This record gives sequence, C-alpha cells and structure tokens, in this order.
Amino acid sequence: MTFIKKMLLSVKSSYLPALIFAALVFYGAFFPVRSADNNVFFHTTFVALSVLGILFFKIFRAYKTCFLLIVLLGTYLLLQSLKWQFGAQYQLTSAQLALFVLCPLNLVFLFCLPQRMLSASVRFDILCFLLAQGILLENFPAHWLVSLSPLILHLSWLIWSAVIAFMLLHLSLSGKLIDASFFFATLSVLGGFVYGEDSNALCLYFALAGLIVILSALSHLIYAYFRDETTGVYSRNSFYRQTAKRFPLKYALCVVCIDDYDRLCKIFKASEMKVLLQLIVSKMLKIGTKASFYRYAEDEFVLIFKNEDKKQALQYVEDFRRSVAGSEFVLSKNSVLKVTVSAGLSEKKRSDANVQAVLDRAREVLQKTYKFTQNITSVA
Repeated sequence: MTFIKKMLLSVKSSYLPALIFAALVFYGAFFPVRSADNNVFFHTTFVALSVLGILFFKIFRAYKTCFLLIVLLGTYLLLQSLKWQFGAQYQLTSAQLALFVLCPLNLVFLFCLPQRMLSASVRFDILCFLLAQGILLENFPAHWLVSLSPLILHLSWLIWSAVIAFMLLHLSLSGKLIDASFFFATLSVLGGFVYGEDSNALCLYFALAGLIVILSALSHLIYAYFRDETTGVYSRNSFYRQTAKRFPLKYALCVVCIDDYDRLCKIFKASEMKVLLQLIVSKMLKIGTKASFYRYAEDEFVLIFKNEDKKQALQYVEDFRRSVAGSEFVLSKNSVLKVTVSAGLSEKKRSDANVQAVLDRAREVLQKTYKFTQNITSVA
C-alpha cells in the first residue's frame, strides 16, 4: 500500500515536467525551427535564462537546481564549441565522446548528492571539479580514444540507460518534484546529444531541459512557501497570510508542541523524525474536525477552530492528545517510539486586536505548564 501511495505521488509530481517535455517535443517534431534567426533567439534565451536561473536559485539557496543549471549550460556550450570547431564531424571527435560519458555521470552525481551537503554555501570544490572537466574536454587528446571509440560508445549508452532507470526508480519511490525534473531534464539532454547534428534540435532540447528545471524549481519554491514540505499542512507563511484576512468574531486557537523534541532529534535520524512528524499529522487529520492546520515551528503546530469556542475545541484537542500518548510510532524497522504532545488553548476575546494576541496567549499558557509537566492541555 505504501509503495502504491508513493507511485501515485510520483505521478502527481511529474505532471508539470512531463507536460513541458511533451509539449516541446511535440513542437520540435511537428513545427521544426528552420530559421537561423529563431535558432539564435532560442540559443540566446536559453543561455540568458540559465545564467539568471543560476543567480536566482543561488539567492534562494536552491543549490541543487543551481548546480544542475551549471551542468546543463556547460554541456551545451561545450557541444556548441565542438560544432564550431569541427562542423558536422563533431560527433566523431573524442571530446564529444568523452562528454557523452561524463554528462550522465555528472547528472546522477548531483541527483544523489544530499541537499544538506550543498545548503551551507556554494561548494567551491564542485565548481572546480566541473571547471576542470570543461578544460579537459576542450583540450582532449584524441589519439588514445580513436581505437576504443566503439567500445566507449556502447559503454556510454549503458551508462545513460542505467542513469535513466535509476532516476525513474528513485522517482517512483520518492514522489518528489525535484526528482521528476531531474528525470525529464536528463531525457531532454539525451535528446540533445542524439539529435545534436541539427543545431535547432540541439538548442531546443537543451532549452527544454533548462525550462523543466527552472519551472519545476519555481513551482517547488512556491509550494514550500505556502506548505510545509515534510507534512503537507499549511506553513507559517500561510498562517500569517490567511489570518491577515477577515476572520470570524468567534474562534479558538490551539498550539500543539511535541514533547522533548530536541532530545528526540539527537537520538533519531532526520529521516526517522520526518516519519514521526508525518504520523503525528496523520493522527490530527484522522480525528474529524474543520480546524485549519499550520506547522508554525519545527516542533509546533497551530490549529484554528473557526466559529467554535475553547470548550468545543478542547474535546478535539484532548482526543488527539490521548490518541498520540496511547500510540506506538514505527519510524523504521529498528525504531519504535512512544511520544506525547502538550497543547495550549485559547479563544478570541473582544480586546484582542488580531490573531497574534490569541496565539501569544495560547503559547504563554503552554510554556507555563511546561515548567511543571508534559502531556497535558492547558486552557487560557
């Protein structure tokens, strides 16, 4: 059942990159670009968007997307440089053959590289590694690859097939938009290599890869702004955007905090803590309520019960708290955990200027209770 659920999530996350891929492949097949002016336009647009995308995603710390765009742009410029030097015979050169091997290896390297290894800063060592590849390819010794070219070509196709199969399998298990963008961008880059003799096709396929990466990353950033990526509930940003709108005169607000969260983070892996958060949220959603859910902090959730007072909301909060306390959470094969949650509950008063006053009151009563005990609901 879990595998089927992940498969459905992967299909959903693939909608955007798959539609872009299908649309531009259809355009390239039935409306080929024949004008040199259009080719220059696509070339300039791709290079400009790639450079702007690298700068933009650097600012927003989406380093995985940033490095992927660097690989795409560098590969494209190297191919164009080879075409400029050798003309139609460029695909027979040793440099192009080496590039055909290195490109999928770079793509799968970035695909497998954890985001945390890139999030601190732009990795100077990876940039140097990519730059060294470009210098090597531009000055590649041709003589020692000539005799091995058929073998290396077959090896290259095996590498491409293995990389595409691996990305597809990983996408089916993760269901992430970033994995889908990597997969379809890799297919597009392969199309650029295969049909690279046609300058228009080369430009179109690499532009397609860049467009998939940029739009998917922008979609991911927008989703991450409004939704918590781990649990899928609304984020803190959504809390302030939605509560800034007109609110009913009557509502209750509850702050739910996972007890001993910092200690749990030191004991369990990040992947296990992610499973724990998802299981706790699933328990919130299973107990029927019309409350709006927000992940306000790493260990803290805010629930808003519109048109209900704190007595009505208390029943739900208590049912949820007891449900968590009475459950065992299976985080992995070797990790089974019992946790508790504590809650602070308040309701809107006439003197409250906005929802922030209600939130502060609920958090204050929760913090006072925390000094003495846990696994309890406190009402302000």
